[in-house]
Amino acid sequence: MAGYLKNEHGSLFAGTIYLFGGMISDFMGPMFIGWAVDYMDCREFISLRWMCLCFFGVIIFASLMAGLRARLFNVMSDRIARDLRTQVFAKILSSDTAFFDKKENMTGALLSRINADVEVI
Repeated sequence: MAGYLKNEHGSLFAGTIYLFGGMISDFMGPMFIGWAVDYMDCREFISLRWMCLCFFGVIIFASLMAGLRARLFNVMSDRIARDLRTQVFAKILSSDTAFFDKKENMTGALLSRINADVEVI
């Protein structure tokens, strides 16, 4: 599998950055809630308003990071599956004609098996 990831270094790095950005912003939620309780207890409503706006920004940032990460990893997995299918198909095309004469190696069965097996991987 590492051979298929060699073309995806940039996507893998960016996806990891998105993952850590989303995790850090998710961990900030309880901190902002604690600050909100403290501001309400001290009756500092102006500071509370700013803190709520910052918290909203963190939530938007976390959502953006999660969406970008999911999109990037889905595209990356589709490209890896495409490369795998192409390689398997090229291997089948280079097979002897005797290979296709066998009943279990009919072209429809081979293509169906390629698609099903790549989806499992």
